[in-house]
Amino acid sequence: MKKHILWLLCISSFTLFAQLPDSTKHLIGTWKINESSIEPLAQAQLEQLKKANPAMADQINIETIKAGLKQATYTYNADGSYLFKSSGQQDAGKWTLSDDKKNIVCKNDGTGRETMRMIVSVKSSLAKLKLSNGVVVAYDPVK
Repeated sequence: MKKHILWLLCISSFTLFAQLPDSTKHLIGTWKINESSIEPLAQAQLEQLKKANPAMADQINIETIKAGLKQATYTYNADGSYLFKSSGQQDAGKWTLSDDKKNIVCKNDGTGRETMRMIVSVKSSLAKLKLSNGVVVAYDPVK
């Protein structure tokens, strides 16, 4: 019985991978932000915070944001779940590809909030995604 269940799980995983575009298959796994993307992403996040909540932005310095980004990891699982971790906090939910296969759509389990990231390129050694704020972020696989 256990062999049959394991076999079904293997077939299910293969079917999911077979439905993904070749470049997106490389996305499965855990990623960290490439060092070259830390500064521009931190700047963009601080600017967004200044617009949304100027008082809070005055209390946060850019180095704090950078430190959080350096610790951040993004895990995209073959079963369509994702997990984001940074500075002791985490965000979990489901991810899918948009109908045109050009965007990753993540839906938070707790809030239902959706975020979209445009796929610029995905290889096993480097992924580049364009965030909704316009910043292209490079990601390295975590080994």
